[in-house]
Amino acid sequence: MISQKKVDNITVLVIENDWLSVEIAPSAGGRITSIFNKALKREFLWNNTALPLTGLNPGADYDSNFWGGIDELLPNDIPESVDGIDYPDHGELWTTALDYRIAGDVIRLSGLLRQSGLYYQKEICLHEQSPKIILTYNLANKALQARHFLWKLHAALKIGAGDLL
Repeated sequence: MISQKKVDNITVLVIENDWLSVEIAPSAGGRITSIFNKALKREFLWNNTALPLTGLNPGADYDSNFWGGIDELLPNDIPESVDGIDYPDHGELWTTALDYRIAGDVIRLSGLLRQSGLYYQKEICLHEQSPKIILTYNLANKALQARHFLWKLHAALKIGAGDLL
């Protein structure tokens, strides 16, 4: 089941099955803001309750705006020049408002990263018979020249005393 809600005045998509509830913020780079295990009654992601969930302008400072959840860093991590392009801290994706489409039990997020010319697409669905999140990605270079990039998950886990990784 997929629904929508507002958190701090932005749209958050909620995808659920019998085991999990997962929340995604398309306007914040497709950030996964919550992974809640219903059987354990446990939230797996940390978030900074002192900050509102919001979309940010390209080039925003990452550390002072670190909300938590799971961001994806693309096309870089530290502020650096790659292929002659000066990229901001933690890349472009986390500040890119993505388009979204809901098709049955699948959420598809997509958008073009303006500086790099990389097209990003992520599909999210939940396994019908277990507590598994299925993520399917498509990256395409829409620039007129080669692009070198880093792409990684930046997860803020909600870890407490006695937890094991």
